[in-house]
Amino acid sequence: QRDGFRITEEIARRLAAFDPEEVGRLNAFTRKMTQPGWRDKIFEAWISSLLSGLATHGVNMASNALVAVERGIGERALTGMVDALRSALTGTPQERFVGEAWAEIYGMKRGIADGLRIAGEAWGTETPQFGGRQVERMPAIGGTDGKVIRLPLRALMAEDEFFKALAYRMALHSLAYRQASQEGRRGETRARRMDALANDPTPELVERAKDEAVLRTFTKDPNAIAKAVMTVRRALPGSEYVVPFVNTPANILQYALERTPLDPTMWKRLLAGELIGGKLSEEVAQKAIGSLLLAGGAMLAASG
Repeated sequence: QRDGFRITEEIARRLAAFDPEEVGRLNAFTRKMTQPGWRDKIFEAWISSLLSGLATHGVNMASNALVAVERGIGERALTGMVDALRSALTGTPQERFVGEAWAEIYGMKRGIADGLRIAGEAWGTETPQFGGRQVERMPAIGGTDGKVIRLPLRALMAEDEFFKALAYRMALHSLAYRQASQEGRRGETRARRMDALANDPTPELVERAKDEAVLRTFTKDPNAIAKAVMTVRRALPGSEYVVPFVNTPANILQYALERTPLDPTMWKRLLAGELIGGKLSEEVAQKAIGSLLLAGGAMLAASG
């Protein structure tokens, strides 16, 4: 919903008054009500200028690449080691495997090709091709001028689409490897089963891989805090210039918090008995890597 357009009781009343047979008038009214106003156009030009620096795009791509390595390789490998120890100590089946990290690397090759294709489509159409929340506003400035003004926004979208496709393929292969391993397959039999699942994935695997893609690119739908901030921002004209970005910072904060012992959801799930087996191993690995990175960052900051 645009900041320049509010659904009011008056608009609702006028819509209800239309004769259902008057499709032309109804369409014209709808187009008029959803037409971006000058405030939308000014904000779009301003937000695009904020994102026009090369450093901004460099940081965006570097952070996505870092998460691909941290989440896709580091966490997968450590989770496999922790779960192997858990399995040995408890005498229960292993549910997470070190080989999932290698499967992520294997899936990267296909992900790069998919990412380049999807990024090109997103650049040309100015529409996310992969899914996940990408932009908080639709294009406001029309024509060639709008496409030129939105060049930084289009580039940012293409970058995120590339990394979403990359993360999807990486995650899909690791999840396929996990399933093949849980089925008791090893060696060449496991490799063939992984390829078969990755090439013809079940709906469940597709959804889990998509969830990983938006998680790793910080494009998940708004959480409760982000929604609250957006609600306040919509209610206060001009506040979008004070807080122009909401969803991405909120997702970054949540991602970082989930990798520390301060994560409130961890304690809730632990008390509810949800953190068992492989899920517990994932949680331990996440917190270990997150705490290690946090400590490393603190040491660097202290040393100047």
